[in-house]
Amino acid sequence: MENTYDSLDSRYRELINNNKNMTQEQKEEQYSLLNRTKKTEEDNKEKYRNFGKIPNSLLDNEDITYQEIALYTYLTAMAHGWIVYDFNAQFLSKKLNIGRKGLQQIENAISGLVEKGFINTRYSWGEKTKYYDVTLSDYNANFSKIYCNDILNIIKKSSSIKTLSILASYAAIRSYIFDGGIESQNSTSVCYSSHEDITERAHISYSALNKSVDFLSENKLLATIKVNLADRGGIKKIYYSHYKDRNKLEDFVKNSWLDGRINRIVYGVIM
Repeated sequence: MENTYDSLDSRYRELINNNKNMTQEQKEEQYSLLNRTKKTEEDNKEKYRNFGKIPNSLLDNEDITYQEIALYTYLTAMAHGWIVYDFNAQFLSKKLNIGRKGLQQIENAISGLVEKGFINTRYSWGEKTKYYDVTLSDYNANFSKIYCNDILNIIKKSSSIKTLSILASYAAIRSYIFDGGIESQNSTSVCYSSHEDITERAHISYSALNKSVDFLSENKLLATIKVNLADRGGIKKIYYSHYKDRNKLEDFVKNSWLDGRINRIVYGVIM
């Protein structure tokens, strides 16, 4: 069975072969770019220690859409240094494995990220050919970690248009776990927040977030537990954790309970 990369790459090759608007020279250029893209993805895992960076300024942008967040999340994890000719919706929908239904949404997301300055454009010599430069800025502060393997798992296991809302939810939750480039010493990889805060940063509906959290929990990409906070008059909050080991989250909650920070576990999904 082909792995995700090989499957997506073969479909992209078919897309190139069937493109009647491209000359043979342009097709050969695209084959070369495809090979460089794959190598770039592999190199990034070592260079960026398996994670990309998403600026919190993007998540907090009032005009951003969840589709744009999802696309940027994929790009920052997998596509550092891409310089791609004809960087279009077909190419990215194949990489995201979301099918034809997502073509227009991806097309709009590309345009939106370019217009807002999150994807750069450049031209070839003589300004005849337009390229999209996905080098992305190296944010030293106010960013969140986006893990490459998590993104690949989301794409592989979702394989539908829902992938976009799941990626946006993942990015928003990660931004609360890892905010400003600093993870709390006392609660590493754990945060708590209301669904309202997460939906506002992910730019999705409450219902879409619930479905995304369920997906992330079921596929062991996220652990959640709802508690009553002792210092907030018993107000209910949801703890989100990036722990894959259930014992670590259990220990965190147990210690918080003993320290008097929470007084009751209401509901939990601990992986």
